[in-house]
Amino acid sequence: MPCGINNLLIGGYNDSREEIERLCSWIAEIDKNIPLHLSRYYPTYKFNAPATAVESIIRAREIAKKYLNYVYIGNVSNIDNSTYCPRCNNILVERKGYATRVLVDSNKCPDCGETIKIII
Repeated sequence: MPCGINNLLIGGYNDSREEIERLCSWIAEIDKNIPLHLSRYYPTYKFNAPATAVESIIRAREIAKKYLNYVYIGNVSNIDNSTYCPRCNNILVERKGYATRVLVDSNKCPDCGETIKIII
């Protein structure tokens, strides 16, 4: 089973629609079930570009979801980051802050029976 990819998005550097589409298309060619984590950049020690706009992260997630089954946002609070069934969109793993509730058993969606190809 493939592991996930974490991509740090930096506004004006790698967050354009074209770059997100190229990345996600490439990942999908390998396996559309590879989880993609889109992380928000914050200024740090030697690089001080502005923090990535939340709107840019949300837009990237929407683009990525056209190609990949499991896309998540990181470093942004109060954003939906749950796991959904790629067939029926039923919630499978609910994440709220630091709380997680697993609603799937035996890697099958409880609503439609779709095989969920992530490790829980």
